[in-house]
Formats: sequence, C-alpha cells, structure tokens
Amino acid sequence: MNYKSSQAITTYERVPYPIAKYLDTWDYRFFDRTGQVEKVTEGTAVGKYIVTARALPDRQIVLNATTYRGKTYLLVGPENSSATFQFADLAKRSGALTLVGQITGGNQRGLNGGELAWVTLAHSGVAVDIPLLAATYAAGTPDTSLVPDIAINRTFAARVAGVTSKWKRCCVQ
Repeated sequence: MNYKSSQAITTYERVPYPIAKYLDTWDYRFFDRTGQVEKVTEGTAVGKYIVTARALPDRQIVLNATTYRGKTYLLVGPENSSATFQFADLAKRSGALTLVGQITGGNQRGLNGGELAWVTLAHSGVAVDIPLLAATYAAGTPDTSLVPDIAINRTFAARVAGVTSKWKRCCVQ
C-alpha cells in the first residue's frame, strides 16, 4: 500500500513584520522560511508554498509473509485526531484492521499541527492558535473524518446504566 504523509504546505515565505510582532510561538524560525520553500504550481495547493525540508516522498507498506491473518479490530472515536488519526486512516485504507467505534476526529485532507503560532487578544487575554502548516491531499480526497466499519453509538441512557460500550454484545464471539 502506498501512502504519503506530509505536513509541508504553508501560505508564506516570510511573515511580514506588521503581523509577526503580534504573534508568539516556541520557535521564531517558523516566521522566516527564506530559501526553504518552493512555490506550488499544480494540484490543490497552487499559489501556496511547499516547505522542502519537510516534504516526504511516497512510501510503501509491504505485508510481511508471516503477518497475523486473523481478524484484528481497532477501537476509534473522536479522540483520534493526530497520530492516532493517521494510524486509523492507514489501517482503514490498507484493509488490515476493522475500525470499530465512533467517527474519528481529524480529517482525510490532512492535519494542520506541528508548527503553530498564536496571538493573544489584548483586552480579553484570549489566545488563538494559528496553524502554520497544512497537509497535501489529492483533489478527490473527502473533507471528512473516518467512519468506522462497525459503528458503536454511545447513549446517555447506556452511560447512566453503567454500560460504556455495546462492543461486547455486538462484536466479540
């Protein structure tokens, strides 16, 4: 199975000082990418920049001849939004695991973490995160999270009754 995992798209080469002076981050090198980006000229990110140092090549997952061939389940839910979302996405696309649970967090068009800035609003003190990187994706990629193969719906009544999952009743034999 081929996959590409790249959070290498940005909208700027250098943040203009009139904006940068209001931003904070843990690494100010994020604000000046001079010599580290190339303009995107095709695909879904035309007009943006690819951060060349972060761009990853396509990779391939090859099953081992002694791979376990039984049924394997992966429990998923809205908590899966970063690396766990990427793992669930690979599992679903490969067909190696059956996803069980609720719709995940995250998005099939990619995540936008890794490099952040934030601005703190002067009068309220509220801080707003600003993602500085986005992922690349194909034009037909759905703008959604992952839907499990076997849906388990949590209900308030079940929670009150002490039942935290229907997993044991529906899926384990």
